[in-house]
Amino acid sequence: MKILALSVGEPTVASTQFRLGQFVESLSKQGITLTITPASQPEKWPDLSSFDIVIIQKKLLRLSLVKKVRREAKRLIFDTDDAIWEPHGRKHFILTRLRTQARLKAVLSSADLCTVPNEHLRKHLISRTKNVSLIPMALDSQDWKPPITRPPGPLRIGWTGAPPNLTYLTALERTLAKIQKDHPETELIIYCGQEPTWNLPIKSVHHRYIPGTEHDVVQHFDIGLLPLPSDNFAAGKSPIKGIQYAACGIPCIASPIGATCEIVKNGITGLTATSPEDWEAALRTLISNSELRFTMGEKARSHFLEKNSKEKVEKKLITCWQKIITEIPS
Repeated sequence: MKILALSVGEPTVASTQFRLGQFVESLSKQGITLTITPASQPEKWPDLSSFDIVIIQKKLLRLSLVKKVRREAKRLIFDTDDAIWEPHGRKHFILTRLRTQARLKAVLSSADLCTVPNEHLRKHLISRTKNVSLIPMALDSQDWKPPITRPPGPLRIGWTGAPPNLTYLTALERTLAKIQKDHPETELIIYCGQEPTWNLPIKSVHHRYIPGTEHDVVQHFDIGLLPLPSDNFAAGKSPIKGIQYAACGIPCIASPIGATCEIVKNGITGLTATSPEDWEAALRTLISNSELRFTMGEKARSHFLEKNSKEKVEKKLITCWQKIITEIPS
């Protein structure tokens, strides 16, 4: 089986790596070749007709390119792990909105199958295209796992994310400062390509982003933070940080936004919070109750192994690809 992914970025880009890149080596051992090339460089695309399946990964190509892919590909899948048709950070101008919707319509009508990681996105797309399958986000359970022993030190409240998302964390600044004042035994750990700027006295440790080191930092958190804005783009996310916390057996406090609720089960694998008062109450609850942290962390890990382990998701991928090849002969 030969698969070509026209990806949103280089294979090392987070979205491409989590959705496809991490499977390349293990798939090859099963006789499946997965080739990844950026969708933004059509002049470097290989011969599309030589692959059993072509995947457009999280990229709304211009209409002429969608037609080219559809004309040359034997079978076409559109995969996205975000609501990329929604504005992110700022409103779309009317021309941007019209262009985005036209491109989305084109790829949905051209694709033989759409794959998404959560029910929120599936429900949105199923009204526009009939064939939508769930392929969850995945992590390698051998890398992402609870530590054998907890290292000594303060109680660690942790957050991971990209620099543009630091604003979601700093929005909790007053709450975090108040918590640390009342609980000086706590420490805030931040794993990010940029160090946050605080206006209030907050004791934090910044770990600079270095590929391949994230799980070593995250697995030593005691509590994970997952604040998100209340908008349509955030609602479509399957936030990988929530899955990372769960994989490491860490209870998470999260904004109850869209698909995040599929990952963080309130009162079971973590707690949800909307207002500053909610965040403060949730933090105090988990800080003061080590047994609850442990129990929620265990359930989070079990949920991860059932839904998001690389092994489980890879099987779903292969089954999905085999099915479409069977249904659409060359």
